[in-house]
Amino acid sequence: MARAQPADWKEEGIATELLHLIHEGEMPAELVYTYFRPKNLESNRLAHELRQQPHHQSATEHFSRFRNRWMREMRDLKITYRDTLEMAQALGDDAAIRRLLQLKQYEGLERLHQNLSERYNEQREALLEREVYHQPPVQGSETIIPITNSVMLLREGRAMHHCVASYRERILRGACYIYQVTVPERATLEIILHQNRPRIGQLRLKYNREPAQQTFDAVKQWLNDNGMG
Repeated sequence: MARAQPADWKEEGIATELLHLIHEGEMPAELVYTYFRPKNLESNRLAHELRQQPHHQSATEHFSRFRNRWMREMRDLKITYRDTLEMAQALGDDAAIRRLLQLKQYEGLERLHQNLSERYNEQREALLEREVYHQPPVQGSETIIPITNSVMLLREGRAMHHCVASYRERILRGACYIYQVTVPERATLEIILHQNRPRIGQLRLKYNREPAQQTFDAVKQWLNDNGMG
């Protein structure tokens, strides 16, 4: 049974998104609850600030940015959970799947995700040596380099300590394409192909860390330079 959500979550309108996340991905409710619980104090402070100064522009903007960050974090949690499940299924690891469905702490999800990423990368490289991808949807540059085959993809996942190698099937069916970003910081870029229009999907540093705004801006500029902005 899912735990009742704290009142301040409902106040900020996120309870619906969290419940959707749990039901859609069959994600343990306890995992979602503990992932967001440490942020409740900051949530209460910002909500109080907004109520005290409802017409103060800076308070409103601050609150909006905070909520937007929560929405991005919910998306990231969902993606990490989905990727972990797909890797466990691909490896035929029933024990990992059972662990995933019983997780109660986000740190446990991170550890399981990392362990499966390393095993997945090791097993796939020997099988995929000759698999070449279709033409990149956006031309690469000196600092944003298309990953054009499965061996490159596996090595990217290994170097960056994340699960990008599990995106192989999505790349092959034309749903996305992966690029290696070298400047202003080392990152992995996912370009999503939606109605033949490339757009930024995920952009991650090592261990799935969030990149700096400068890195996002560099990728956006690259898309603009290629007429994709």
